[in-house]
Amino acid sequence: MSDSVLEPHVRPPNRIYPDNNILFLDFDGVLNSDNWIWSHSGPDCRDDDFAHIDPSRVEIVNRIVDEFNCKVVISSAWRVLFNLSDLRSGLRGKGATFWNRIVDKTDQRGPIRGEEIARYSEKYPDNKIVILDDSTDMGRMMPFLVRTDASTGIVEADIDRVRAVLNSQRN
Repeated sequence: MSDSVLEPHVRPPNRIYPDNNILFLDFDGVLNSDNWIWSHSGPDCRDDDFAHIDPSRVEIVNRIVDEFNCKVVISSAWRVLFNLSDLRSGLRGKGATFWNRIVDKTDQRGPIRGEEIARYSEKYPDNKIVILDDSTDMGRMMPFLVRTDASTGIVEADIDRVRAVLNSQRN
């Protein structure tokens, strides 16, 4: 990936947050809940690769990306199944207004997701980061994690937790 991927995008004026925030986004347990997955599985959903994505959870991420002026890097296991274009398109189909703010996905070299995120972050040391994930396999990246509950997916209260993580990195 070239450094140009993280060039500033067009954004509305009067932002409180600069354009160097990166949101690392997991899908399962963030953009859906256990109940959503169970109720959107089966033959009726076979033709929709993104049936497991809950538009109401996507709306919360829309608000986070907009309020905090984030670029989005996909850290979900879904990055293995789909290319960036398909991820953008699939999320857009579920109501993601941030589809054009998805700039990349993390590598798949392990050994844990936190190390994949750390490697990515080290390439852009001036960026502030926040991780939305329902897992704790973050190692040294734990201070940047907003852990969601897989039984609910992301909820309104997580917005304040994102704010706290990003504000903790401001000078």
